[in-house]
Amino acid sequence: AVTPAKGEFVSGQSLTFTVTLRPENMAEARRYNGAFLIRTPDGLSLPVTVYADRNGELASVLADPTNVHPGRRTTAEVASNLNVFDFDLPHGGIYFALLKYRSAQPTLGVKLAVSINDQPLAAKTKYNYDSWLILSSQDMGSAYFQGLVLPAGRNRITFDLSKTEIALSKDSAKYPMAIYTPAQDFEFTQVLLLQDPTPVMRHLQGERHPLQ
Repeated sequence: AVTPAKGEFVSGQSLTFTVTLRPENMAEARRYNGAFLIRTPDGLSLPVTVYADRNGELASVLADPTNVHPGRRTTAEVASNLNVFDFDLPHGGIYFALLKYRSAQPTLGVKLAVSINDQPLAAKTKYNYDSWLILSSQDMGSAYFQGLVLPAGRNRITFDLSKTEIALSKDSAKYPMAIYTPAQDFEFTQVLLLQDPTPVMRHLQGERHPLQ
C-alpha cells in the first residue's frame, strides 16, 4: 500500500510517500521490486520503483572466500591512465567479473575499454548497484555476466581510463538514452572474480521477483 493516495505537488516543496510491504509474501532470500504510478489530472504518469532486499547485505555475499577472488590493484606500478588488477587464481575455469568504481560525478552508466591478459575484450557493463557493475556480454539486451575463461595462476585485467566514458544524464525523448561523456575524476577501485555469480545476481535482478 502507498500513502498518501492523493496529494498536491507544490513548487519548491517535497512530498513524501510511504510504502508498506508484506514481508510474509517475500519469504525467499532475494531482491524484490515493484512500482507505483503518480498520475496527474492531465493524464501524465510517472512510475516510481521500490526495492526490498531480503538477501542481507551484498558485502556478506562478497566476503565468501570460496567463491570470490579479489584482484590486487597495481595501477601505480604501470601507468596513471590505466587501472590494473592482478589475480592469482587457484584453478583454471570460467570466472565472472564484478567491478567497483569511484566517480566524482553521479554516474548512470559506464562504457569501458578493458583487456584480459593483454587481449582486448568486447564487453559492456550492466546494472549500477551501489557503484558496483557487472562485466556483461556485448549482446544486445544481455543482462548477465560475461564468462571469462581464465587459466590457473596469474591473470591481469586492465582498464584504459582514457577511453572510458560515463553517462551523466539521459535525454528527454520518449525513449530516453544515456548521454555519455569522457570520464573525469573516475577510477575502478576494486575488481572481484566470482566462480558462481548466482548470489550476486539475486541482488541485482529484483525485476524477476515482484513485490507482493
